[in-house]
Amino acid sequence: MRDRLARLGRVRWLAALGLVLFGLGIGLVLLEVLLRVVPGLMPLHALARVRFFRDLGTVQTRPDADLGFLYPPNVQATMRLSEVSFKFSTDAHGFRNRQPWPARADVVALGDSLTFGFGVPDGHSWVDLAARGLGHPAVVNLALPGFGPLQELRVYERFGAPLRPKLVLVGFFPANDFSDTARFLTWLGLDEGGNYLLWRDFGVTGRDKLTRLDRLLSTSYLHSFLWSVLNPETREYGRRAIVHRTPQGRLRLHPGALRALRQRASPSRPEFVETLDAFQRLDRLVRADGGRVVILVLPSKEYVYLPLRRPMKRDPLANVYTALDDRGLTYVNLAPLFRERAAAGERLFFEFDGHPNQRGYALIAEAVVRYVDTKL
Repeated sequence: MRDRLARLGRVRWLAALGLVLFGLGIGLVLLEVLLRVVPGLMPLHALARVRFFRDLGTVQTRPDADLGFLYPPNVQATMRLSEVSFKFSTDAHGFRNRQPWPARADVVALGDSLTFGFGVPDGHSWVDLAARGLGHPAVVNLALPGFGPLQELRVYERFGAPLRPKLVLVGFFPANDFSDTARFLTWLGLDEGGNYLLWRDFGVTGRDKLTRLDRLLSTSYLHSFLWSVLNPETREYGRRAIVHRTPQGRLRLHPGALRALRQRASPSRPEFVETLDAFQRLDRLVRADGGRVVILVLPSKEYVYLPLRRPMKRDPLANVYTALDDRGLTYVNLAPLFRERAAAGERLFFEFDGHPNQRGYALIAEAVVRYVDTKL
């Protein structure tokens, strides 16, 4: 009798547990549906994350043990993200250049998506525009979206140094380059291989491809909502966005982005030191081959437009400029030029996306041509 009662108790307990799990599953599904129907409940950065993974273009990166990843060679692909959609092609090495490469380059460009030219078609990145403005010297663009300063140093050692360039232009984007350094160091420390971008964007380690579950989670509104709540770095951005209107259209600005930038650009943080160390090692390598390095400090749209609405009490990048000066590194601060054009009413970035638009890239190219024209 006791055994029967015990078995009955276990059955009831399992049935109750099953009902609880079923109810929890139904609740999660309803929350997912609610967030999809009313996306305004989502933090803006969480919503942007969902759209990024949903709209990710056709390019499939390949793993690289030293760089983390590379783009496939000789492809024509489309990249889509929110309001941004553009086509691009890669060369025999997986970079965005015409073929073949020169035996020796006048200029090599390093950087991330801003130097790659994210958002504009082939021929309209600031690298391409500057090359035309300089009279078509031999220019090789070694930038890829997702690269950080440590990868830029490594890609120069492998691909750039054999070209023995006279000038190396580094597109430095402090808004995410410090965090990119921290993430890449973490990935290297895991020593599990695989595709760095899959680990960074999807949390996948030691694998080169995504499963259906990975893709399902990456496009889940509820998953991104929980990610935004639990991730301390994303909480810095907050939900609130300021709509800044220009004669050429609106811009969504996130005040929290400047707070996050101020925290990242601190000499007390390891990624700050590692980033500046990478630039210094690059400078020594290039100088040893008879070339020179110029670092282009590329501003974010918040760094450009928010000070026009309310002056900053303290420049979030003050420590960056001081560190570059202390290390004897040559740099060009593009923020004053961008703010001058922004104050005149120009829209230099996309509305939601943080990359420069075609006009913004053209402005970077103008500054590069003015600075470089007498130095080649």
